[in-house]
Amino acid sequence: MKKIVSVLAVAGVLAFGIQEVTSVGKPKFRQAFPKGAPITPAQYQRMLGLGIDVNWANFKWVIGVKGYRDAPAFRRIGFDTIRIRFKDPRKLGMDEKSYFRYLKKCVKATLRSGMVPVLAFVAKDFHDHPTPENMARALEVWKKVAHKFKNFPYKLSYDLMLEPGKGINRHQEMLNEYYQKAIQEIRKVDKRRIVMVAPRHASNPYYLKDLVIPKDPYLMVEWHYFAAGPNPRKPESEIYDKPKYAYQWLQEHHLKGWVGAVMPGNYNHGDTYTIEQQKEFMGKVIDALKTYHFPMAINADTQFYDYRHHRFGEKRLPVLKFIVKKWHTPRVVVLQNQNRQQTSNPDTQE
Repeated sequence: MKKIVSVLAVAGVLAFGIQEVTSVGKPKFRQAFPKGAPITPAQYQRMLGLGIDVNWANFKWVIGVKGYRDAPAFRRIGFDTIRIRFKDPRKLGMDEKSYFRYLKKCVKATLRSGMVPVLAFVAKDFHDHPTPENMARALEVWKKVAHKFKNFPYKLSYDLMLEPGKGINRHQEMLNEYYQKAIQEIRKVDKRRIVMVAPRHASNPYYLKDLVIPKDPYLMVEWHYFAAGPNPRKPESEIYDKPKYAYQWLQEHHLKGWVGAVMPGNYNHGDTYTIEQQKEFMGKVIDALKTYHFPMAINADTQFYDYRHHRFGEKRLPVLKFIVKKWHTPRVVVLQNQNRQQTSNPDTQE
């Protein structure tokens, strides 16, 4: 009996010792990533930089291979922000507890890799069929997200609808109501976190004018820009006109914003653009966005990254490398009536 007690005592000491070493060697997440001070929209806009949309919590097969584990690869290549698409767990056939535990791992992996996480809600049912019942369910998801992530660092933000379009295009009043109510739910438990709203017609900035903007000091606008890639039927002037319009509208309403989706090629519509054409297109896009200090996110991870083999695909890697290099190279702007030059970088501008 004495031997058994001794063995148990030693085992207990060893277990306690191992626990202590573990806690010292790998501090708890909240200790390593405290909530910190609130971040203003102007500060957050500068932080976003170059991002990419990811399907870590959107596609069941990416969830199956735990796509978030590859977060460091996206940081190494040069991304600053991860826009995490997420769904109502029921759409994936997952129970809420398991899904939100997984979603937390996605956010934590992003933060631990030194990037900014943006949770972007797909809200498919309400998006396709904007009924009061579907709105209520979407709001319930945000209520749960707000509670589960309320203690996460303020670097985490909420994008209330991934890309308003389809059914919601005909129901602007319901979209406005949804934004108002979602923000109210979030603010009950998290009063100073950045939240984002987007216009309808696939987040087209020309429809910003239809938004009823809630009064909130931590509100930003997210819009899309060639989210399905270049299109020969669209005039090249659109590359420059949309950012200009968005910038002027945001200035008028004292808001900050960013571009949540740009696709370098028409990957889902024939993939007919050569690598050089994609580079040329993205060069113009980046120049246009930098002119107005808009951050942007590339659409999307699964077009470039092989999660099963943990590497970027060779086919489109040259495009991605070009984008990263172009984005992180400060622009040289020649000032009118002055014999000097200055560098301009969207990460350093108000």
